[in-house]
Amino acid sequence: MSSALGLQEADYLLTAAAPTPVALIAWYERLGIVLMEGFGQTEAMALIANEPGARRVGSIGRAVQGVEVRISAEGELQCRADGLSPGYYKMPEQTAATFRAACACRG
Repeated sequence: MSSALGLQEADYLLTAAAPTPVALIAWYERLGIVLMEGFGQTEAMALIANEPGARRVGSIGRAVQGVEVRISAEGELQCRADGLSPGYYKMPEQTAATFRAACACRG
């Protein structure tokens, strides 16, 4: 069935943005399509993702190689990695209000 959708070359598809319902993951699997859940804002791509050999439905997986994560005192997930967006293009005020310094994960 995945070839009918043009996905015959895909080993798996990554989902993100919101939790994917288990029933939807199972529905796609019946079509021969493996969905891997992950996490990462638009500014960061997939920082945390399931891996084919360690996939758990309902989990976003572990940080990918080269990514550091921690939970701040305020309960916020903080990530540090090469390739993260340094801020919003030509929007220094929005960048200052949204992004923390690159050293936010140190300590």
